[in-house]
Amino acid sequence: MLPDEPVPGEFPTLGEVAEWMYDNHPEMLVYVTASQNNVATLNNLVETVQPDLLMFDRYPLYASGVDDLNEWFSMLMAVRQVSLNHQIPYGGWIQSFQAPSLRVPSESDNRFLGFTLLTSGYTMLNYLYLREI
Repeated sequence: MLPDEPVPGEFPTLGEVAEWMYDNHPEMLVYVTASQNNVATLNNLVETVQPDLLMFDRYPLYASGVDDLNEWFSMLMAVRQVSLNHQIPYGGWIQSFQAPSLRVPSESDNRFLGFTLLTSGYTMLNYLYLREI
């Protein structure tokens, strides 16, 4: 996994790191986790880094009880669109932890997040377990 949630200024350096990984460890999966839902930025990321797989992370379940599902679906579909256009697989992180602004997801929340990824064609689902952050 390349560094998490890169910003556009970091894309060229990540492209060099990815190239080094391909040259020195061709058996390894090279992937990057995006935090943008802008299709042009995601296209730039994929074209510059040329990852084997594009991931996204968006944790939409807030402690306040007001969940941000519009942003979840926006990112879900943007990553899907860019990945399909570049003919690479795509994956997503499932919220599985509590943070100051996030709530612990219920079993139903986890099913919802996982099934929306699977229904949208995602082939890699990552689940991060943190005791406390």
